[in-house]
Parts: sequence; structure tokens; C-alpha cells
Amino acid sequence: MKILAIGRFLLYFCSVLLLLSCSTDEPDIPNNEDPPENPLPILNHWDEITTAEETGLWLIYYYHPGCPACQHIEADIRAFHEEMGAQVPLYVAQSNLVAGALPDAQIKYVPTVLVIEGNTYQTFHTGVTDILALFDALRHTE
Repeated sequence: MKILAIGRFLLYFCSVLLLLSCSTDEPDIPNNEDPPENPLPILNHWDEITTAEETGLWLIYYYHPGCPACQHIEADIRAFHEEMGAQVPLYVAQSNLVAGALPDAQIKYVPTVLVIEGNTYQTFHTGVTDILALFDALRHTE
């Protein structure tokens, strides 16, 4: 009986040690990357489309951080923002964080870029190929 009690205690003790050693909490690792000089503006709520102070053409990049296509196009999004952001402002909206009812765009997939003129939705482009084609067209019309 005594051996059984000691065995249970050791089993319990080892289980606790195993759980503590396999903790999912990651240590805080300092981020050595400098923040971007010109960060992308964030759209937090769809109602911001109607209250935005943009008067001309502007874009909203709708994405999800776990989407492989979104990860693939990330550098192109930043490059367009750096190059053309003064002429064609580019906002970002993370699909799992942006609040409110979706605009008339009927967004079904990510990545998607919404084209807005003033405060009015115009059209959208979905997928890496269409988004990059839109960026190329905008670069050559300015």
C-alpha cells in the first residue's frame, strides 16, 4: 500500500514537472527590427470609409495574417505604399480584427484590395495577380 502511494505521488509529481516544462508561453524576445519609417495606416472599422478624410482615389488592403497569398504579397503592399502612398493612400484592414458590417464589396476572399473614390466604394480586386496588376496600372497612370 505504501509503495502504491509513493508511486502515485511520483507519477503526479512527474506529470506536473512535464506540464511546466512544456508550457506554451514563449519568452519575451526583444524585437531588434526598427519600426517602418512610413507605417501603413490601419482601418479598424468599416464605418471609417464614410468618415475618411480622403478626397481622391484610395485603397483598402483586406487580408488575414495566416493567409499564404497575403504573406506572399506583403512586400508588394509595403512597396506600393512607400512608392505611391502620397498619390494613392493605402489602408490595411485585418479580416479578423476589423469591425462593423462589410461594405457593398461582398468580400469573400483574401487578399482583396478595395478601390474607394472619396467616401464611395468603387470596385475590388482579389488575389495576388489582380492586385499586382492594379498596382502596376496605378503606377503608370500617375
